[in-house]
Amino acid sequence: MKKKIIRQILLLAGIISAMFLFTSCSNEKTEPEQNFEDLPLDDFTAATSNIMTEAPEGYYIVTGNFLYYVSSDFQESTIVCSKPDCVHNDTDVENLYDYTSCDAYFFDARQIDYYDGYLYVSNWNGTGTDIYRVSLDGTERTLFYQGQVDCMFSIYNGYAYFGEAAYTTEGKIHKLTACPVEDPDKTEVLFETDEYPDATMNRMRFYHGNCYFYLFDSAFRGEEGDSIYWKINLRDGKAEQMYEQSDCRMEWNDYGILAEVKDYITFDPTTQWTSKYYHIDPDSGEKTELTENDFSAIGTNDAFTNMDDKYIYFRTTDSDGNELTPEEQKIKVYDYEGNLQAEIPTKDVGEMIWILPGTDEHLFIQTTVREDGSYALWYVDKSDFNGSTVEPQKIELAGRG
Repeated sequence: MKKKIIRQILLLAGIISAMFLFTSCSNEKTEPEQNFEDLPLDDFTAATSNIMTEAPEGYYIVTGNFLYYVSSDFQESTIVCSKPDCVHNDTDVENLYDYTSCDAYFFDARQIDYYDGYLYVSNWNGTGTDIYRVSLDGTERTLFYQGQVDCMFSIYNGYAYFGEAAYTTEGKIHKLTACPVEDPDKTEVLFETDEYPDATMNRMRFYHGNCYFYLFDSAFRGEEGDSIYWKINLRDGKAEQMYEQSDCRMEWNDYGILAEVKDYITFDPTTQWTSKYYHIDPDSGEKTELTENDFSAIGTNDAFTNMDDKYIYFRTTDSDGNELTPEEQKIKVYDYEGNLQAEIPTKDVGEMIWILPGTDEHLFIQTTVREDGSYALWYVDKSDFNGSTVEPQKIELAGRG
């Protein structure tokens, strides 16, 4: 009898142990696989903001303190709040605190990203940065990460990356921190430096398993440069200082690095400059100066503004000190063979601040709305890049007022 009871106890203990082991294994959070190949183009990054993201059913945009949804064909849009008689319909509210009951309201949203059924919105709270996980209908909002005063944020290949400045008694430290999106408590510092206490981190972007950004110090001029470009290999964490140059604009991909370096002629009575353009080989680092024989826009001193895997984008400028006529205001689109694939008139888009490569299908133009400081967005269908003029179309945001 005693042996039978002992056997039953041992059997029960074995069952409990197996159940515990199964539960432990099933609850264990696994890190996403780091496969960096064949990721689709997803580039809505401006200097320190990222106000648009693509989701399976359309796009989400944060501007003017509110979150909006836009359909994939850009024909429908709505504010992401379904509350009846919500305060977002009242455009005469003077105290912004009154908007806090609205599901779509953010005090100062600067970045947005999509991952696995949720939106992630970076919001300045007055003293630091709160990053929220938000349901697609806006009804659920939970704190995902609390960042520093200066904090850029992006999701790439299942990981959340935070480019931020930490202020200590010793000074200012720039660092890049990462964590699996499904396990935000498991953070890891990939890069940090205290060598540039007066700089700000800009243009944090991701490409083929690397994180790129630059540290900009407006007071650090001259031959040593004010733009220090960095590359962080996400596979092994290796940090590489790529380039350092004053008044330099750089972008990069498999083609290599394209750089425009300005040489100012005068600031009075108007600002005038000339630019030199370079291609830097991604493997050897060899630097080759480009001419108008490579891209005709160089011959008119146009501004190099962005690039993706198929196209390079220039914007006409007033580098000679003379204001551009409306007809001269345009974006020029080239392929990598130097062929002009499209001209996009921009005289009606307003104050253009960023050309965003966007997706494989669409290019986006981000402009400033002077009346309230919010942003407007325009889109261009890349399938129309066939050597002709392509008109940009404005994304209309509905749902307020």
